[in-house]
Amino acid sequence: MPAGDVHFDYFNRYIGASRVLAFAFAIAMLPLGIEPSWVATIFIGDLMGYEKLGKYIDPDDDQPDRTASEGRIIRRFKALGIAIVAYKSVYPWGIYMLAFLTGTLNGRLGGHRTFWSHSYVFSTILRMILYFWPVAVIIYLYIEQPFYLWLFAIGLTIGLCKADGLHIFLDKKEKRTQWTSYNQRYQKKK
Repeated sequence: MPAGDVHFDYFNRYIGASRVLAFAFAIAMLPLGIEPSWVATIFIGDLMGYEKLGKYIDPDDDQPDRTASEGRIIRRFKALGIAIVAYKSVYPWGIYMLAFLTGTLNGRLGGHRTFWSHSYVFSTILRMILYFWPVAVIIYLYIEQPFYLWLFAIGLTIGLCKADGLHIFLDKKEKRTQWTSYNQRYQKKK
């Protein structure tokens, strides 16, 4: 598996491409008669989903040990970051509980790189629900007209899907390519 710094290096390389895709998606929605303010809200959510959430939430969150993204959370948010990482730890332990109950440590139902964590779109939506359900409940209970917040959440999910898709692509590519030569070049740059 490529190291977390390799994933983050590629993530940073493709920020421009993500912006272009978000803009193209927004332009493509306008002729469909969709309200421009709705399109703008989804567009901003898309940008934030890739550029902000993508740094801190990735498919490797299914590992019970600390991941590179969790290290970034702790470095960026200090004490709050420790609390966030503790909250996020429910996800990998749930995945590994499925593995334990089914008797397969890295099988279809649990473990690292399973359908629950490394599938396009589904695993991203699953992580968004697991991590942000408290926010969704607060929005539902206390905000009278949350329509634009839901559009923003859709945009966040689209942006995070792009970041996760890149991550999953690199993991699949790793099966075909030797990462050691890349890691050696990468380490020399530092």
